[in-house]
Amino acid sequence: MRAGESERASKIRRAGLDQVAQGGFAEYFEPFTGEPLGSGEQSWTGAVVLDWLLAASGSILAEAA
Repeated sequence: MRAGESERASKIRRAGLDQVAQGGFAEYFEPFTGEPLGSGEQSWTGAVVLDWLLAASGSILAEAA
């Protein structure tokens, strides 16, 4: 989003969140089919989801400050 592509970033974030909602916290996803692959319980995937949710919420931390 730093490059001024907030709409594109939002679309990518939404697609990623949808993929995780359907496939769980997989290690990675097959890029053409979206099939969850590798380990099914990856903490880094959970961390990315938390970051995406925070960004989508308009930065709750900034509002609380």
